[in-house]
Amino acid sequence: MPQSFFRVSTRCHDGLIFLGTLASLWEEQKPLTLTEMERRGFSASYLEHIVAPLRTAGLITAKRGPHGGYVLANDPKKVSVRQAIET
Repeated sequence: MPQSFFRVSTRCHDGLIFLGTLASLWEEQKPLTLTEMERRGFSASYLEHIVAPLRTAGLITAKRGPHGGYVLANDPKKVSVRQAIET
């Protein structure tokens, strides 16, 4: 098995997955709901623990209402992996 370049916690890894999913929706400006992430195998209660620090750090914002969910606060090109890991 190949050695990984660096190791991160499972929560950090899942946060990066979450941010990557938001980045893929950036062009459409489509918010991502926790329900959609549940369909991808994550529990909503677990995701709440991931989302909170990302919101506090200003990496994501929440949109309320029937078409609400989470979106990146800035263009994905301006968000670094380092920012996400240090959150």
